[in-house]
Amino acid sequence: MDDIVQLSGNGNAAESGRAFSYEMAVSHLTTPKAMFMCLATIEPGETIPPHMHPEGTETILHILSGRVEHRYGKNLEKTMLNQPGDFIFIPGNVPHQPVNLSSTEPVTAIVACNFDISIDGNSIPYAGTP
Repeated sequence: MDDIVQLSGNGNAAESGRAFSYEMAVSHLTTPKAMFMCLATIEPGETIPPHMHPEGTETILHILSGRVEHRYGKNLEKTMLNQPGDFIFIPGNVPHQPVNLSSTEPVTAIVACNFDISIDGNSIPYAGTP
């Protein structure tokens, strides 16, 4: 591929629900490689179910707004607080669960990874005990 791809304005709303949504900017639909980038939103007071991504995957988050607690590790026993400006790296096979700490403000983040989270099987539910 020797072309540059531009996506202007809002991306495609690929997944949405009460707690979480994202707008795809780069995915398997726009590039031939395993790259993905989106703007993710966690609604006020919401928690994303515990999950992990396959071995060999890598995810980088950049928090744009809001405060989020990341629970992670076996049984989600570790925590990390993140705020606007923070970058977070999450390797594959690490259980994690983001929690919006505000009851009034959403959390927004840019998510970039070397796999497409919109494809089934790339976000694996984690059944460990929080």
